[in-house]
Amino acid sequence: MDHAGVVAFASGLLALLASLILLVVRRRWRLLVVTVATAALALVTAALAAYVFTAEGYTNTGRTVWEDSNGPRQVLELVAIALTAATVVLAGMSRRRVDLTGWVPAAALIAVIVDYVTLVSTVE
Repeated sequence: MDHAGVVAFASGLLALLASLILLVVRRRWRLLVVTVATAALALVTAALAAYVFTAEGYTNTGRTVWEDSNGPRQVLELVAIALTAATVVLAGMSRRRVDLTGWVPAAALIAVIVDYVTLVSTVE
């Protein structure tokens, strides 16, 4: 796994931690925590996309992870990127609409799990 994969994994943990803290934080700190979670999720999305489309695959043939993947794994990679991007949108919207804040931890948890499965499935 290259640097983009490591960044995706680390920022995923940060996003998950910020999202879980969001459940117990006081109302006046909520905006800050949601902003941190949104930024971390945006970093996950960018790093995961960079890893999938630019990193050299495990076969050391000069091909990217995307080119080394088969059909089902490519679908998983696209779903992981799209799901994380949708979670970024949800977290961003929750900055304005407080009623959406409760959905951010669940969405972040699902997105980070799918991202982790994607990262693990591309390393052989």
